[in-house]
Amino acid sequence: MRKIREVLRLKLEQSRGHREIAASCGIGVATVSEYLRRARDSGPELPKILDALGISRYIARTFNSAATGVEKPNPEAFRQVLQLVPSGSRVWMVGDSVNADVLGAKAVGVNAILARGEHPRATRCCRSLSDVLMFLADE
Repeated sequence: MRKIREVLRLKLEQSRGHREIAASCGIGVATVSEYLRRARDSGPELPKILDALGISRYIARTFNSAATGVEKPNPEAFRQVLQLVPSGSRVWMVGDSVNADVLGAKAVGVNAILARGEHPRATRCCRSLSDVLMFLADE
């Protein structure tokens, strides 16, 4: 479990490449790919990822397409989430896809942060998931 957490930390927090992560952790590149695939495919694992990065205490609830049954950027994916949270709640979409995450969220009035990248159509960008806190603290 420690290796998985370290792989996630290096990828999500420091944006390191697969080969660099493999060398740092003493595992194969294929193992790194598998760990990251499992994390990506398992929406229920997101709270564990946020916990490993030390930011889970700032996030009350997470949602994913596996739970809602609607894929982003379909506006219904975001509307369903808005119906599930108390009125007046601060809702953010954090993702690494400009089209699916950032533009999809903006289409229904949800604030969005592009993680692990920059793009002219994303007004909020950060290098890693742990950097998301700088935007959330400003609100």
